[in-house]
Amino acid sequence: MVFNAPRRAPPESLARPRKEVALLRATGLRFINGVSSSYDTTFPPVLENVLSESAFIEAIGRVNNVLAMYWPCTACFLCGYVFSPVTLGLSLACPHICVGEAEKHGQQELEHLNHSHVFRSLGMVWGLRKSLLQSWIVIELPVKAEGPEGDREER
Repeated sequence: MVFNAPRRAPPESLARPRKEVALLRATGLRFINGVSSSYDTTFPPVLENVLSESAFIEAIGRVNNVLAMYWPCTACFLCGYVFSPVTLGLSLACPHICVGEAEKHGQQELEHLNHSHVFRSLGMVWGLRKSLLQSWIVIELPVKAEGPEGDREER
């Protein structure tokens, strides 16, 4: 016999911490796997009371520079797309390798940011999310909850 007990919310210590999120949209050339050659450098309003604008610009500039360094040249990129109908997509192999390298090194740069003292002390986590034909950088911040003791950070 199956007994369906009412579900209870998990205790606060087991609940997932809520995060405030800033999204940085792709602004550069995009490859079919969604990775872009650069991301928006506009300072998100969510970060106003947490991080200085100059620190944000420096961080996203580092990510964009790494992506630009490994991004395929324009000729390789365009030839891959132009000749893909004739080669049945085989011409996309060369730019795919270069974009894969750019993505790998971009992810490594985001990990370096996550391990830096400035962002780690704030609980800030940078990440790259992608889907077919689009991608974005996500910046997650812990949301501060007010309790009887005053302001405290949820973990």
